[in-house]
Amino acid sequence: MNKIYINTESDIHWDSDEAALRANFAAYDHTCWYEDGMFNRNYRDFSTDSSFEEAYLMAVNHATSSGRDPHIRWRARTFEYFFRKSLPGNCIEIGTAHGFLFYFALRKLQNSKFDFSGTNVTLVDKFDQESVDRLTGEKTGTITRQYADAIEAVSERFKEFPIVHLVQGLVPEILESIDILELNFIHIDLNAAQPEIAALTSLLPHLKSGGYVLLDDYGFPETVESRIAHDNLALQLGYEILSLPTGQGLIIK
Repeated sequence: MNKIYINTESDIHWDSDEAALRANFAAYDHTCWYEDGMFNRNYRDFSTDSSFEEAYLMAVNHATSSGRDPHIRWRARTFEYFFRKSLPGNCIEIGTAHGFLFYFALRKLQNSKFDFSGTNVTLVDKFDQESVDRLTGEKTGTITRQYADAIEAVSERFKEFPIVHLVQGLVPEILESIDILELNFIHIDLNAAQPEIAALTSLLPHLKSGGYVLLDDYGFPETVESRIAHDNLALQLGYEILSLPTGQGLIIK
């Protein structure tokens, strides 16, 4: 078993031998939480928040292709927190697919009678199910159901929220046709390195000081090309990316 160092204050040390590791894991199996690549036994505010779970399950039922739980609660909580902290203001998402995270966050805020005055949300996607190359973002011809099959279905999903506007097209070319206002929040989830970098390079000048950028796939092994590209852009432009245990990357301008 490979020896991997983890927090020495933890009760489960990955530098233990395999038998000790299995025994410790079994001892905490019923009290710990595992989801989205994270094993954790610490306090989770969303676990006791009924309005969070209600909004999350609504997103599962109405903003996925199959009604199956993607198991991304902590990622969703992180998204909702920084989105809410950005309001009122202008927000943009590059790579929307079914719109799971924004649908969840808007429902969560709606549950708390949030005042959306002064808020504008732009959701950008190609809105079809053709997969893209993880480096170039070019269409591969392969169909994947994780993407939305039509813009009409996503538009119907968000019809209760007049603050939401959909833009269909490939990134970065489509950004030239958008009248981008001063931004408070940018969410990027294209699963493709080159168009993500092109989009962020185009949008960063429009982000207010203190505004947030949340990169959805920054830390996942499957999208290492994107992480390397984002790290290089950060070095070039002089900002820092905070890697989160959810796999997301956070930038504060």
